[in-house]
Amino acid sequence: MLIKIPDADDAFVEKLKRQTGTSTGSKAYAKAAAEFDYLVKTVEWQKREIARLEELVAVRDQTIKGARSAAILLLEATGQGDLLGDLVPESSPDRRRPAPAGDEVGTESRLTPQAGETMDHFLARLNRQGRQS
Repeated sequence: MLIKIPDADDAFVEKLKRQTGTSTGSKAYAKAAAEFDYLVKTVEWQKREIARLEELVAVRDQTIKGARSAAILLLEATGQGDLLGDLVPESSPDRRRPAPAGDEVGTESRLTPQAGETMDHFLARLNRQGRQS
């Protein structure tokens, strides 16, 4: 069978011959046409795989964000906010958590850093409260 494509660009035909491993332009076109269905299915599978992997990455990113938020809450609760920097990290606005439990006198709120309070301010506040007691 002879395939004649009169308007074929010579550079394109040479590239097609190299990619298909054939020696003539007509064989290159025939092989490319024969592989077309397989290549389309391969591309479709790859697109689905990319979408699946992107979803997996998004889920893992969300898990990491959740773990980071939990770590921040833990550091806030234990008064070690300085481990994440100079500022005691603030809770995210959409995150609701109960107020810390305090005794009748309310010492809990005085002995823990306030959200957004630097460690220097927290320590100064503790010193002032210690002198007032």
